[in-house]
Amino acid sequence: MKKRIFALVLALIMLSCCFISCSDNSDGDGKDTTVNTSAGTSGEDAGHGLPDVQYGKAVVVLTRKNEVYLKDVFVKSIDEQSTAVDKAVYNRNQIVESEFGVDFLSITADDEKDMDTKISIDVAAGESEYHIIAGHGRNMFSNAIAGNLIDWNELDYVDLDAEWWSNSAREEWSTPGGKLYLMTGDISYMGVGSAPVMFFNKTYVADSQLKSPYDLVYDNEWTLEKFKQYVISLDATLEVQGTGSGDIATDTFGYVTEQWRGPGYAPFCAGGKTLVLNESGVYELGQADEKTGNALQTYYELVVQSGAVYYDTKTSISSIRNAFAGGAAAFYDDCISEAVKLKSSGVDFGIVPWPKYDSEQESYNLVVGCGTNAFGVLINTKEEDREFISVILEAMAYYGGTEVIPYYFDTVVSYQAFKDSDSIEMLKVVRRDLHYDFGGWSGFGNFTNVGRDVIKRNGTPASTILMEYASASQAALDAWYALDKAE
Repeated sequence: MKKRIFALVLALIMLSCCFISCSDNSDGDGKDTTVNTSAGTSGEDAGHGLPDVQYGKAVVVLTRKNEVYLKDVFVKSIDEQSTAVDKAVYNRNQIVESEFGVDFLSITADDEKDMDTKISIDVAAGESEYHIIAGHGRNMFSNAIAGNLIDWNELDYVDLDAEWWSNSAREEWSTPGGKLYLMTGDISYMGVGSAPVMFFNKTYVADSQLKSPYDLVYDNEWTLEKFKQYVISLDATLEVQGTGSGDIATDTFGYVTEQWRGPGYAPFCAGGKTLVLNESGVYELGQADEKTGNALQTYYELVVQSGAVYYDTKTSISSIRNAFAGGAAAFYDDCISEAVKLKSSGVDFGIVPWPKYDSEQESYNLVVGCGTNAFGVLINTKEEDREFISVILEAMAYYGGTEVIPYYFDTVVSYQAFKDSDSIEMLKVVRRDLHYDFGGWSGFGNFTNVGRDVIKRNGTPASTILMEYASASQAALDAWYALDKAE
């Protein structure tokens, strides 16, 4: 039973994506360090309906040490060097601290492996040292299967129907029986910052007299085949500037990407999910269909056979970012947070969604990546602390929606990164079509590697690769099903 009724419905929905999470550390002017705590008024007057209570205790959050993930949740202090988003997160936490009489304390893990170790030790030791876990999505799924996390439906003051929690994440991450062990929403801005988009050089497109990608989106013509045509055409136009070496440092290309960007986005452009829950409560392959196969074949032909693309198989994305920023490419795909950094490059760029397979599709089906923060509560948390934790989680998400997400997206990304209204319109499309994918986040069978493996295995049909993944995922899926039978 819920313990209160919400009085305010926010207009902003937290949608969130990349398969490697992207940093946002170059926003704001670093001058205003004022903290506004006036938004934090207790009870119904605040709009969240939470109880008027002063806890007088610390909120201990376990996070990753890497500042990309840490600052999404916790900013200890701000100064003249702090970014605008750091200030917004700090301000959000100050409001929660003031309203509920708490202090945020962050304990950090060196990396995902160290976080799993800390969680295992904590669960085995008795009562939990941590109140909230903010971790990598796949690690959080692993901890759910290990029995280390509680069901969010038991957190009394968390209203999962509220718009400051992600409906997509709730739907995709729930077990077939409705249990939910990890969650996200406006509590985290990283999903917005890591939204997948296609950057394009507006000057190159205009000089070629091709129709603007903006207009292709408006006219429902921004498809994978059209993107392929544009890449090949613009590569031919840019050849006069390049050396023909095929080297990213000296040559020009129609499109540059790397193994965790384009190949990670491509399987979803046909509109499907990696795994689909059927009416019997069993997951089935969602992308072993002809349409997805055709999409990945088209993408393979573009990347491998066209000669118009530079494809980086290394783990660093810096080469393609630098190439686009230096004017060596017409297109590249990346997280939206990179737009703020690109503004200083001198390139006149715009963004559009990653293309959809055909014009029959209503959605661009843009996926949120599993590297961003997901939130959980450990199974050995004291019973008397669970109400307190639920209040703080709800407050963090609520004030994240009022203090952080609008500022980050509308001010930092929209107005600091872009010079034209069309790109801002594209951001609305991107936000509308973002979603979470169960197979990608859980890592059960590495389904999101299919685009990369089609390329790596010289065009092997996606359906063949997906069947192999399905076999490898069965043990993990069985453990996932078993959670519904656990007490």
